[in-house]
Amino acid sequence: MRRSILFLFTIVISLNFCAEAQIFRSLGLSGISYSLSDPEVRLTPFGLARNPATIVSDEQSTYLKIIPSYTSEQGEYRRLYDPEVVSLSSVNFRGLKTLGEKGTFLGEMGYVYEYRDQVYRSIMKDPYSGESFFMTDTTKGNISYNGPQMTGMYSWYLTDGLSAGFSVSYGILSGLKSVYTYAKTIYRNAALSGGLAYDLTDNTMVAVKLAYGDSQESVEASDVNLLDVEVWDFVGETYTLRNRSQSITQKVKRIQYETSLQVYSTPVQGLEIGANAGYSPKSATFITPYMSFDELTLGYSQSADIFGEVYGRYMISENSTAGAKVSYNHINNWSKNNRNNLLVWEWNYSGLIAGAGTSYKLTEVPLLMAVEFETAFRNIDSSKYIDRKSITDNGADITLRTGLEYEVNSDLTVRGGYRFSQKGIDMQYGLKDVTQNQFSFGCDYYFRGGSILQFCGKYSNLTPSSSGASRSVWEGFCQIKLNTF
Repeated sequence: MRRSILFLFTIVISLNFCAEAQIFRSLGLSGISYSLSDPEVRLTPFGLARNPATIVSDEQSTYLKIIPSYTSEQGEYRRLYDPEVVSLSSVNFRGLKTLGEKGTFLGEMGYVYEYRDQVYRSIMKDPYSGESFFMTDTTKGNISYNGPQMTGMYSWYLTDGLSAGFSVSYGILSGLKSVYTYAKTIYRNAALSGGLAYDLTDNTMVAVKLAYGDSQESVEASDVNLLDVEVWDFVGETYTLRNRSQSITQKVKRIQYETSLQVYSTPVQGLEIGANAGYSPKSATFITPYMSFDELTLGYSQSADIFGEVYGRYMISENSTAGAKVSYNHINNWSKNNRNNLLVWEWNYSGLIAGAGTSYKLTEVPLLMAVEFETAFRNIDSSKYIDRKSITDNGADITLRTGLEYEVNSDLTVRGGYRFSQKGIDMQYGLKDVTQNQFSFGCDYYFRGGSILQFCGKYSNLTPSSSGASRSVWEGFCQIKLNTF
């Protein structure tokens, strides 16, 4: 696999619907979303872009959700610095409280534990982040990350038809590579966003969101026997700077801004239209030790992301719903060496996705059938000047999602789904003509008093046509929803 193209593929952001949180009904139906009539699958500014200004209008009842989850990923189809096995466990608490005229508050708190088995050399949390600079040591070992994450959102009406909201989030992870350098990682991430939403008419809303994110990854390598350790700073694929000392600390600082506009409209009865478009610039600075007592900026990277998406959903009848989507994403990124302002790497990505689907509930039996089909066109242009490598490529993807849902009785509903994807270019691992098969299942159980227990499981397998390797992913989610807290 060509590493010059792998960095690029991983940074590409897919504008996936259902980004608000885990929507269990959608997960159990293979990810079917915009063609499904469901109160949690929203096309509003909060549903599409997590604009906090519309929580007060979207959410009308208090609840508490407890969500444990587990993911296991393994296989020979991976990149050079990927672990052989990844295990991720988490538990999240999500509570919403309506405060009447004072507004609505939404709080999220969770804890994450991630275990990466047999990581080759890498000591960074994400060595495939789209920049030309990354750090390694000389060993292969296990890395674990764990830590809490918290988010608070508040939304209220300023006047009739005008609402405002803000969101604050903070997370911190501590990591350890348990061999040789015993690299310790502290990863901190903080974000702040604010929004306004205005009702232009009785059936049309316009909203704006501003967001700021700041993160820092600090890696300290030191030998437990007080001997020297080696850390290699890569600039591109082949050029490296070697650092050797009893203790070495390096940092990566990242800053991200976002400005976006959302529109939500119900022009006729049964029809919903939601749109989200915006601009998001990002920057990253790589800092390495210099002369034992000082720091040196090794290099920096900047990117600009332009994105837009439009969704439509129409309730044809009480039992039938149709939906469609179109999204576009363009990213321009470059990395420079700080010492002589040398342009090291520059790449561009653009992607266009179009999809449509429908769901239908039979009247003879309590069975719902749903299907969505999407196609994507992607273009990539990468010039890694320091390694004298240039790549221009394009590809087309197709994705088919199908799902069935059966209401066993008034207390129990079960569902299952199948997803097939043929990827012209695998945007994560880099090979062409990759097939993905995914099977999902789930169930809802309703208790007296309105509380709900939901479960979802998924199995995915990726197989490139040019290799006998494959990669498998097992995922399990559970949610307990209480109506009071």
